Amino acid sequence: MPQLAAVIEGGGSGLRITVVDQHYSVLNEYNVGQGNFNEIKLKLQDYLGILFDKVSLQQTTPLIITMAGLAQSNDIQYVDELLNKLNHRAKRIITTDAHTAYWGAHSSYGEIVVISGTGSIVYSVNETGDLDRVGGWGPRLGDEGSGYWLGIQLLKIITEYLDGYRHKTKLIEFTENYHRMHSWSIVRKYISSAQPTKDISELSRLLNQAGDEGVEEAVDFFKQGAEILFAQVKQLTTRINSNYYALRGGICLNCSYFCDHLEKRLTDYGLLKSDLGWSSTAGAIRLILSDNPSNFYLRGKYEKFFINSNYYRYNNNI
Repeated sequence: MPQLAAVIEGGGSGLRITVVDQHYSVLNEYNVGQGNFNEIKLKLQDYLGILFDKVSLQQTTPLIITMAGLAQSNDIQYVDELLNKLNHRAKRIITTDAHTAYWGAHSSYGEIVVISGTGSIVYSVNETGDLDRVGGWGPRLGDEGSGYWLGIQLLKIITEYLDGYRHKTKLIEFTENYHRMHSWSIVRKYISSAQPTKDISELSRLLNQAGDEGVEEAVDFFKQGAEILFAQVKQLTTRINSNYYALRGGICLNCSYFCDHLEKRLTDYGLLKSDLGWSSTAGAIRLILSDNPSNFYLRGKYEKFFINSNYYRYNNNI
């Protein structure tokens, strides 16, 4: 079966390649390694070689690579040179994961996508293809309101308690009971600078459970994160004329304390929610197969594969 296009995405589950045919049927998939560009840059050539081999990627198959942290021109050039070494000879696009998330959410230029997963960013694309964003500086400098940021807030209050200038709160007690270990043992796991950001981001799940158990301190962290992203949206609207927004990422779509607060703020601000409900994979396919993705729609038997599962669960209350 001819390969129509291939998508390589870096995310929480690792680096994944998806190859589709002319009906958008999945011919092959494979996962390897971690998904953040900055965490796997030195291993990327090996990972790409494994992915190409596992799915028997043809040299003439159009390819799009989209990863968190892959936005700087020197990094894009680096990946482009790796593809040359691997003898890929077809059309290629190398871009950030926010770009493909945008085209999974919107059917036109000039709208806004708010992403909060492991990282965070507020993002838009204008009619000339230029990208505009607020946030998205990565875990060292920003990513406020993201799963990583939420995890860091939890670790900070635990370290303040261990240092003696914070009383043991209900949230700290909940965290100790959840892990069945003392706060010091919890923090020790995350002291190493080599700890993947996604592991710290996973602590946001614990915060969500604490909120469900009535721990208001946990709920407040989600609201604080939502307020930061709302402020970023407001800043972006000073540069673009947009009426519509979409939410993406596990925090935006799976944490009700976060998304309910953010949606109310955006609605009160005058923005309308508009979302195709497609996955980033679908957005990537639109980008690689058309010079004008706003006019390119996925249709037919295999469209369900491209539905964003988090979006579907959130909007159908399942």
